[in-house]
Amino acid sequence: MKDLWAMLRENYDLIDQPEDDICECLKDTKSNGIYEAVDWVARHYKHGTPITLLNRPIPKLTDAKTWGVWKYRLLHYYDSQAISDAVTYLRCVLD
Repeated sequence: MKDLWAMLRENYDLIDQPEDDICECLKDTKSNGIYEAVDWVARHYKHGTPITLLNRPIPKLTDAKTWGVWKYRLLHYYDSQAISDAVTYLRCVLD
């Protein structure tokens, strides 16, 4: 997580404060799908139901070896658009 937070911090000041209507939408996580998506992953992982990253099952996170699988697949999602989207969300909820 530290690497992700560092990337977000590096980009935070590079992105302008979003328009109010964008922030209003992003902060309404119950209606915009954010809450549902995060909750789905949490419930499936908590109950041992397999979830996937890159359309491949991921192992339960139990040790350094399984973390290696998670890390490799999660890094795929650290592209510039994803970082920009995350920073936009954070600017809305923190500023």
